[in-house]
Amino acid sequence: MNTNTNDNVFALLLEEARSPRLTLTYEDPVITMDGSTAERHDCTRVGTNSECAHYHYATWDYYTSDQLERAVDNDEVQWIESRGEYYLDRLCVLCEDDERHVAEDTVYVCGYGHYHHEDESVRTDGHGTYFIEGDDDYVYCEDADEYYPRDECHHCETYVMWVHGGEDECDSCQTEPSRGTIHRYHGSPDEEMYRGQSRFLIGFEIEKTSVFGQRYEGNEIGERELFAGWELDGSCGVEGVTNCYDLLDPSIMGMFKRHVDEASDVLAEPCDSTCGGHINISWQNVTPRDTLAAFKVYAPLWYALFRKRLNNTYCKEDKKIEGGTIKYSPVRCKSFGIELRLPSRVLNAKHLLRRADLIAITCRAMEESWSFNRFVRACRDILLKESYNGDRKRYAKALRLARHFRIWMLDGIGHPSIDKYTR
Repeated sequence: MNTNTNDNVFALLLEEARSPRLTLTYEDPVITMDGSTAERHDCTRVGTNSECAHYHYATWDYYTSDQLERAVDNDEVQWIESRGEYYLDRLCVLCEDDERHVAEDTVYVCGYGHYHHEDESVRTDGHGTYFIEGDDDYVYCEDADEYYPRDECHHCETYVMWVHGGEDECDSCQTEPSRGTIHRYHGSPDEEMYRGQSRFLIGFEIEKTSVFGQRYEGNEIGERELFAGWELDGSCGVEGVTNCYDLLDPSIMGMFKRHVDEASDVLAEPCDSTCGGHINISWQNVTPRDTLAAFKVYAPLWYALFRKRLNNTYCKEDKKIEGGTIKYSPVRCKSFGIELRLPSRVLNAKHLLRRADLIAITCRAMEESWSFNRFVRACRDILLKESYNGDRKRYAKALRLARHFRIWMLDGIGHPSIDKYTR
């Protein structure tokens, strides 16, 4: 073989290897979320099923920058920081721990549909339901060595502990506890349910520094038809828990008024600024969260009437009632419905009757979805004639404050007249 020929061939190959090659390039088109075509590098992918979190059988939609901006503005798409990806809103939840959206399979569903990360504050009850430690809707039952929902348990006075199950299943609790004796905290007898034609039941908590000079566990006060029982209260002294009434039913309201009149001596007992007048609302076949949302429409008027309580230790959290699960919030979700913590102490029988009329109107408004203005008009006589004794200036001030509270709750826009209450 000719050596020169081989050298020439090798030289040509070497020159070709060193020469720049012609490279064919092409863009990778994709179909975007509205069916149009765009280049892949101009688009952002958005996860469209829960499997995207694990990248198994994942499906994605592609969004142009304009499409993505509109989807984010309309809350159709959420950014999941922990994964560095966008997902459809229906695949995300708002985690209460860090107040941002996360993938649903990374958090636990606790009470009232709230989501939390797994940490030392998340516990499970005997049913395997998650809840946040400190939620007093759950109690520790020593007999079962488990937590259970409070409404499934009873407090055994004989053994002084919570027991899973009803009193009728507990041999030690067959004796009916006295309704006229002061019991331990949350230890008073169960309420009577006076149901009427509506789906509402309303109960009151009447806090007093003492009743007839009595304020200790075991002290005798005496029974009244209005009260299910009496118990110790950590913030004030003694708390009377009323039975539950359908105040929208005229006949039940009549019964309530008779019971209030019979208990007028107890209702006039002393109280101070540490005492409150919580109101509990149960709405049959409506969840606590939906009950809270319905009440929130009319809350601004309640805020105006009891505004000073917003600076109180017991109503200082979650003032816009956006969550409703924090203990010291003005309105709180409970297992039965909602608890209005905002109302102040009850001074006497007349005071309680006026409050009963106001909460009855509020519940009617919730049931029939009244406008806020219609609700305010319906409350006019109660407020002007009874609460303010015809003082039109005080009444007008309350209405102005209610409107300012409403704007603040809806739009976050404050006003100097309410700033000291909303901070």
